[in-house]
Amino acid sequence: MRGLLGAVRYLAGLSVLLVLAGCAGRAQLAQDVEHRSWQEHVAVMTALDQWQLSGKLGVRTASEAGSATLEWEEQAGSYTVYLTGPFGQSLASIEGAPGHVVMTVPDEGVLMGPSLEALVYQQTGWIIPFRLLQSWVKGVPAPGKYADLQLNDMNRLQSLNQAGWTIAFDRFGVTSGYELPGRLKLQKGDIKVTLLIRRWQLSA
Repeated sequence: MRGLLGAVRYLAGLSVLLVLAGCAGRAQLAQDVEHRSWQEHVAVMTALDQWQLSGKLGVRTASEAGSATLEWEEQAGSYTVYLTGPFGQSLASIEGAPGHVVMTVPDEGVLMGPSLEALVYQQTGWIIPFRLLQSWVKGVPAPGKYADLQLNDMNRLQSLNQAGWTIAFDRFGVTSGYELPGRLKLQKGDIKVTLLIRRWQLSA
C-alpha cells in the first residue's frame, strides 16, 4: 500500500514538474519572440505563408453597416475564405489563387472572377482590400509603397498608410512562435473596416 501511495505521489510530482517546465518553456519562447527587432520580425512574418485565422469582420460606410464571421486559410498563395452572417447563415465560400477565384453562394450557385475583392464586392457591396490584408493581418506592410509607418513601444506595427488605406494595429500576442495582431482597423475615406481576430492557427 505504501509503495502504491509513493508511486502516486511520485507521478503527481512529476506531472507538476512537467507542467511547470512547459509553462517556463512557453514563457521563454514568448519572451524571445517579443524581443525580436522590427527587421527580424518583418523577415519572419514575411516568410510565413501558411496560416489560418477566425474572426469577426465589420464594414461601415456613410450609408450602411454590415458584419460577418470570417474564416480565412492561406496555403502558399492559394486560399479559402468562408463568410458567415450574424445568425450563422452562410454568405459565401471562396477558393482562389492569383488571377482565378471561385465563389459559391447559397441559392445562387457559382461565381467566378479575377480577384477575391471583386467577388466580395459583387456579392456584398463591401470594399475590403483582401490582397493587402494578406500581409497586414501578419502585422507587416504589404509589398509596395507605404508611408507614415509607426511602431509601438515593443517595436511592432502600430499604424501605417498604404494604397490609400490608414491601418491601425493592436492586441498583439504570441502564437506558435509568431507575434501577431489581434485587431486591425482600416479606413479609406468614409469606408471603415474592422477585423477582430479570435483565433490563429499557424504552420511554417
